Amino acid sequence: MTASRLRIIGNVLLSGISEGSNVLTFLLGVLAARYLGDVDFGKFSFALAFTALFQLLPDFGVSYASTIEIARDRSKASSFVGNIIGLQIITSLITAAVILGITMMTVPKAVLWVVLITALTMILRTFKLTLRWFLKSFQRFDLEAVTLVGVRTASFVLGWILLARGAGLTGFVIMLLAVQAVDTGITSFLVHRSVASIFPRIKLETGWQLLQKGFPFALMYSLQYIFFQINTVALSYLRSDAEVGWFNAPYRIIEGLVIIPSAISYGLLPTFSQMHATDKQGLMGLYRRALKYLLIMSLPLAIFISFESSKVIWLVFGKEYIRAIPIFKVLIWGSIFMFLSHLALTLMTCIDRQWTVIRIAATVLAINILLNITMVARYGMMGASWVSLLSEFCFTIFLVAALRRIGFRLERLRWLIRPLVACLIFAGVTYLTHSLPLIPQALLCGPALILSLFATRSFDDSEIAALTQVLAKFGLIRTRKAAQ
Repeated sequence: MTASRLRIIGNVLLSGISEGSNVLTFLLGVLAARYLGDVDFGKFSFALAFTALFQLLPDFGVSYASTIEIARDRSKASSFVGNIIGLQIITSLITAAVILGITMMTVPKAVLWVVLITALTMILRTFKLTLRWFLKSFQRFDLEAVTLVGVRTASFVLGWILLARGAGLTGFVIMLLAVQAVDTGITSFLVHRSVASIFPRIKLETGWQLLQKGFPFALMYSLQYIFFQINTVALSYLRSDAEVGWFNAPYRIIEGLVIIPSAISYGLLPTFSQMHATDKQGLMGLYRRALKYLLIMSLPLAIFISFESSKVIWLVFGKEYIRAIPIFKVLIWGSIFMFLSHLALTLMTCIDRQWTVIRIAATVLAINILLNITMVARYGMMGASWVSLLSEFCFTIFLVAALRRIGFRLERLRWLIRPLVACLIFAGVTYLTHSLPLIPQALLCGPALILSLFATRSFDDSEIAALTQVLAKFGLIRTRKAAQ
């Protein structure tokens, strides 16, 4: 196996550890839902969704754009990093002022302080995200993994203790703010030592150039964040806090599943950026393979949860959230499109097609808002779930079609047949084991999926060889060559 392929796989695995630590965030959300109850959990969900609408303002897309530039030419890091930090301090102060003004005018008093504290946490988390992009640009996925696992472990442990002792919603969000502040400070030190000086610099000419580079990314991701969160905000204003809580319970599970495409997409981002300049044919092949892997991961998840949504909701959130079961059955199919769109979106940005994504995201957002106006007021959380599914479907189809027009064709779809047959076998096993408890059933269905994938030869010889060498490298298996 070539060194470049090993590096790609290593980056994806480390990125997987980073994103995989989101499991702790998901579990913390489960604990919050159980200890806070549906009403307070609805308030917390609204605060997260409301502040997420402003999430791109502090960074303004500058760090993402710079990551792509630095990945192509690391000599730019020394001039970029300090100016980005200085610029983000200014934009963070402006964002805080904007959120404060809008919150005081529009947010109900019952959630006012929760929203303001959550907003400060969001600003610090966005600053940490900027630092993470710097680490990615130098392919320091190891340091990123250490900091993410650390902060999410601390939040989970302290959050569990506080919730169990009855600290309530306000104490819980204050704890999240304090942990995020400490984590941001530690990550700043690591970036300063391993990438470039983070001492803030304000150079107007450089700052203006960075804003110009970042603006398409900021607009693109702002539109995406808005149509991802607008359903929760609409429910909060048009329905009750309890309904917001019921809708967001399965939504938290969906967000937890999205760590899978995030890990793969972010792990491939530096490689995508480099290959765009040096090996476009290889880039097309890598895109097709990654798309196949994401489909193989997402479709069985959707099938399993469609059969077993009631078991999952009952186990994870308890009987108080039983009304979320039909919501879960709809939202889980949207996760398939989330998986595929993550990869397509990453590729589009790495080949400098940000404005194409912006047009697509703006179109989907317009569709989303129109549907929310008509569906949420009338059908509540069920309407919001169907709007979410349709929005994710449109976003994914539009992205894949745009990539096809610029040369990233999937060619014949014969490569889909074998994975689909494997998923049909998996669906049959899931149906036949439906009467079992959830954990034993999952322990049977998981190996059944793996066996069906290999039995149908869903992976080609080069993919199996690459997997074998990676497992051997980490000592999980012994190859014949190693044994000799």
